[in-house]
Amino acid sequence: MTIPADVRAMAVVVVRDGQLPAGAAETVAEAGGAALVVGSGTGKAADGLDAASRVWLLEAPSAGPAALASALAPALAAVDMILLPASPDGRDLAPRLAAILGRPLLAGAVRCAPGEVEVTRLDDRLSVRLGVDGPVLVTLLPGAEARPSRPRGRRRRR
Repeated sequence: MTIPADVRAMAVVVVRDGQLPAGAAETVAEAGGAALVVGSGTGKAADGLDAASRVWLLEAPSAGPAALASALAPALAAVDMILLPASPDGRDLAPRLAAILGRPLLAGAVRCAPGEVEVTRLDDRLSVRLGVDGPVLVTLLPGAEARPSRPRGRRRRR
């Protein structure tokens, strides 16, 4: 799998039997519509991602998080901002992928933008904006964005 060099932010959404995890649409919207859907039933799951404008699929029905991180790292190495929903699978994959790629993990984000990530702490009582000056991996909390935007046009890559 090859991700084009123009993709600066990408959502990685782990699915099981075609079911999207909580926060998947929001994560894809925060990534600007670029999504890598990985797991089992990826085609069905991708059809449910209205916020996606560019989609890559990787059918991997029984890969554990460590094996999945090792398989994904080479394809994602050039992507500056990798976002995962803070679902159970996303929280399992994120630290492993961050370690392999050698980049910081910002967990519990509520907003992402080029150069800045906003995270919450202390049971959402504290919001902290962090400057980002290099590649980063982020987990996005479900419910962080009220309504994901729906971009026009959609391209799916296999």
